[in-house]
Amino acid sequence: MGRLFSMFRNIWRGVVSMMITDAAIAFPEETYRGQIQKAREMHEKLLRAAGMVKGNLISQQRVLDEIERELAETDAKLKVAVQRAVGGDTSMKEVGALLTRKKEGLVKRRDEQRPTVSGLQQSAEQVKRDLRKSEASIKDLTQRMQTNIARLRSAQQREQMQNLLSGLSVEGDDQAIAELEAAIDQQVGRVELVDEIAGGSIERQLEDLEAQSGDAVAASEFDRLVAEMQRQQGVAEAASALPDPGGKAV
Repeated sequence: MGRLFSMFRNIWRGVVSMMITDAAIAFPEETYRGQIQKAREMHEKLLRAAGMVKGNLISQQRVLDEIERELAETDAKLKVAVQRAVGGDTSMKEVGALLTRKKEGLVKRRDEQRPTVSGLQQSAEQVKRDLRKSEASIKDLTQRMQTNIARLRSAQQREQMQNLLSGLSVEGDDQAIAELEAAIDQQVGRVELVDEIAGGSIERQLEDLEAQSGDAVAASEFDRLVAEMQRQQGVAEAASALPDPGGKAV
């Protein structure tokens, strides 16, 4: 039962992984930008952590510097007290004892403070390294996004071109031209058939109109000639009807 459950779980994980991969391929820029945004958020957290570590380091270093300053002053006073005691000043014995206890306390505090400061220094250096890595990661993701999206777009364009060119050949081109010319012939044939049914093509109709126009001009010229001859005959008849000067009709 456990093995069966494990098998189904692995299958489900594989399906989910494929779905995520498909979504990433479908929206590559959004996927990259999501990762870049996460990297920037982590970078902001590192910056805040770096600020806290740096501020704490400055504070603890100030404490250590104050302890060391006070320790140096105490050590100097102790040396003076020792010199006076050597010179016979008995009052320096009690002062020397106080200064000695104070020095011991300051040394103890210094020794306790130094590891704290050293640890904070190491933390600050580690945060600096993490910040550099974070900046490099953001820069690398940005460059990878630009490069890989350009590669993906180029591959998609090549794939589209391959799909367009797939199945095309010289024979296919000849067949396409032949089908085009056949379609043109059919279209021209239909138009000519319609012209014939309607009484002739446009060219024939134009020729008929020109012929009709020529017939009309010829008929008009014939009518003019007939009218001219009739006019001349009328003039001749009228002239013959006039009396001649000798009193006789012509």
